[in-house]
Amino acid sequence: MRVVLDPGHAYPSANRGGNGYDESLGMWKLCNYLKDILVEQGYDVALTKSTKEENPSLTARGAFAKNSDLFISEHSNAANGSARGAEVYRSVQLPNDQQLAADMSKAISSLMGNTNRGAKTRQSTKSATSDYYSVMASARRQNCPHVLLIESGFHDNVEDEAFLLVDDNLKKIAEAQANVIMKYIPNYVGNTTKPTPITTQNNEQIIWDFLKSKNFSDFAISGIMGNIFAESGLKPNNLQNNFEKTLGMTDDQYTQAVDNGSYANFATDSCGYGIVQWTYSSRKLTLLNYAKSQNKSIGDLNMQLNFMYNELLTYKGLVDMLNKSQSVLEASNLFLLNYEKPADQSPKVQQLRASYGESYYNKYHVVNTTDSNQIVFDAIDTIVQVNVLNSGDYWKNVIKEGKLQYLDQLFLNFSNYVKTHN
Repeated sequence: MRVVLDPGHAYPSANRGGNGYDESLGMWKLCNYLKDILVEQGYDVALTKSTKEENPSLTARGAFAKNSDLFISEHSNAANGSARGAEVYRSVQLPNDQQLAADMSKAISSLMGNTNRGAKTRQSTKSATSDYYSVMASARRQNCPHVLLIESGFHDNVEDEAFLLVDDNLKKIAEAQANVIMKYIPNYVGNTTKPTPITTQNNEQIIWDFLKSKNFSDFAISGIMGNIFAESGLKPNNLQNNFEKTLGMTDDQYTQAVDNGSYANFATDSCGYGIVQWTYSSRKLTLLNYAKSQNKSIGDLNMQLNFMYNELLTYKGLVDMLNKSQSVLEASNLFLLNYEKPADQSPKVQQLRASYGESYYNKYHVVNTTDSNQIVFDAIDTIVQVNVLNSGDYWKNVIKEGKLQYLDQLFLNFSNYVKTHN
């Protein structure tokens, strides 16, 4: 998949905050952070300029979108200090990008802790079927299928500017955007190239360790986690995106309102919530009562994990089937089709969720000691047969294949093996 990133404006820019933030410099950094992440995931990524000082015309910037799958123009906003928040414009010609834009806005605003201003469009004053922003109109003339203009905060707002001034925060925005891109425009065909979810490391590790403590197999854990990532990005306080605008609350605001009792419709509002997006009233009421019985926030991760596990035990034979799975795909589909049961259960969705699960499997699955020893023993037999026991390069490769975390034990076993075979 080819992605074009457009860092708005040119350095130095007149678009500045009160404490030194420069929009052109901030967006230059953001685009480069995002490019690095996407390239690592296998995307083909281009920027519309090669230095922060360059200032191509809006038409020229949009022209880069030719033969691309996604074009994003990155900006921060301004409103004389009277506004705060993130918003994402999609092309008026691409109504199917509404949810993509909504999710992108939500991801950024949740990270920045500001207002989610949502998905928007702006028509040209000359034609209702054309975009107001010239860079978007130019990109659409290249027949690019996905075109966004992102406003990550208001740089003339003190709080938003403070956030944007920190490079690590720009990196986090890039990670949040990358997750949304990977969800809607995955960089794989079939099962060949699999995107890696980029999430909060702590939540990721907590979920893996919890499921491991319940004796789930690594295939099962990975299949479950791929589904959780698809549902919520592993965020326990995740409120279903399209309800944020309806309710006028962010993830944090909704969670706090449920916790303090000022919002009493949690069980009946039909909003998906939590790591697996509980939606039905009976399940949400049971979740709420469980949280209260544990004296935990409705958005507490460990509470939700325990609740999910208890639910899984009520699905006849499902835990056993998950643990007998012979692949991440098999486990992922079992969880998807029997527990999650989303509206879209298409093969494309199955492949995408399994691809997320594969990334967790590749990251956390560890070959056990017995398997590692066998790898080495088999290799030693080969070495002995061809009389190359002193081949350092060959042995290094053997150790690499045998997993370095068992190196000490492997050397001991190797020593014992050699003594018994002399």
